[in-house]
Amino acid sequence: MYCFSLSVKQLIDFVIRKIENADFQSNIQDEFYKANSRNTSGTRNTTNVQLRHCFNLDDYKVDLYGKCNRIYDDTVPTIEVIDYANSEQDNKKYNDDNDPLLAEAACYAYMYADLHNIDIIGVRVSRYDIKNKNNVVKKYIYTKNTLLQQINKYLKIFFEFRIILDKRLEKRNLSLKNIKFPFENIRKGQEDVVDRVNNSYKNHDFSFIQASTGIGKTIATIFATLNGFRTNRIKKVFYTTPKNTGFTNAFKALKKLNDVGYYVNAVELVSKEKNCPYKGDIPCDARRCKLLSNFNEKVNNALKEIIVKQLLIKKEVIQSYADKYEICPFELSLAVSQYVDFIVCDYNYVFDPIANLKRYFENPTFGDIKKVLLVDEAHNLIDRARLMFSASFSSKTFNEFKTKFRDETKNNTL
Repeated sequence: MYCFSLSVKQLIDFVIRKIENADFQSNIQDEFYKANSRNTSGTRNTTNVQLRHCFNLDDYKVDLYGKCNRIYDDTVPTIEVIDYANSEQDNKKYNDDNDPLLAEAACYAYMYADLHNIDIIGVRVSRYDIKNKNNVVKKYIYTKNTLLQQINKYLKIFFEFRIILDKRLEKRNLSLKNIKFPFENIRKGQEDVVDRVNNSYKNHDFSFIQASTGIGKTIATIFATLNGFRTNRIKKVFYTTPKNTGFTNAFKALKKLNDVGYYVNAVELVSKEKNCPYKGDIPCDARRCKLLSNFNEKVNNALKEIIVKQLLIKKEVIQSYADKYEICPFELSLAVSQYVDFIVCDYNYVFDPIANLKRYFENPTFGDIKKVLLVDEAHNLIDRARLMFSASFSSKTFNEFKTKFRDETKNNTL
């Protein structure tokens, strides 16, 4: 029997995927948590409660764990989970079948009910409306048996895909059993690059490498991470680059590794604007875009096929599967990124405070993986950082607002 440790958030994120949201900035986050740290019900409660339970599912023994926001000690004990919403419309987009917060709460409620031998338990799902600064609360009552059936359903969906992943990882690790450089001779300087990268990730350190053009830095730095995958020191490598040539070189190096038998996979992440087939003419909203409306129901089947059939998953591959399953190519690429060895992307996805991949760099669950960051042409980060951390506005937008302000003032409508 395989023993598997899994957080509630990891489980629910797979079964009911949330669309990546870049609007939840740190100042809003502070406001959100302050608003939800207050108990206004008057009922005695406990906050930030750690829960875990061991489930048996076929050949897997699953240690499921997580932290619920609040437990109310009422006539019927009630589990509360808390999140945010950007608007009233954002709050209304979830129903009981597609609400990830309710699914999380169901897991916590069962764990608590089983721990305390409770047959009936309550659930509160609270979303803080950032715009209107109020909580929208939904309440439910469940039996312990109903919750168990629901969790077993989630686990079955998860492990159908997990088996596919396990087989791929087993094949990858077997291919990395005897690692040697993919060319017959290693160039002068490449060996030093490999050693430097190896020492950096082993010692949780960083290195700056300056070397002549043409010595093969890209293949050397990427190759240096392979042993880390085999020994489980590394779970994921982010290869960030500022130019299209960087993407091309990274995939050439990865293809060479595949050609000599190393079964590693990678995904290319490009901007939402470049991915969107509607070029921004339709809002990025599940209520308006058909490619997002049924994303949760379709994406897992797409993922199963991609992971089995593809290794180097460039934007054209993502687009072909997005067309086949009629889903958003950008969100599909983000979903794929969770299950590959290498993510090849622009600087923005790591360093930009607005555009970075929050699931890896702000979310404590997805962020808690063994990551290595390879930065191509790092000297370009200086100019890019100036753009990332400098405020700017469009003169066109300013002039449009000025004209509107003048007209509304004349009409006394402001």
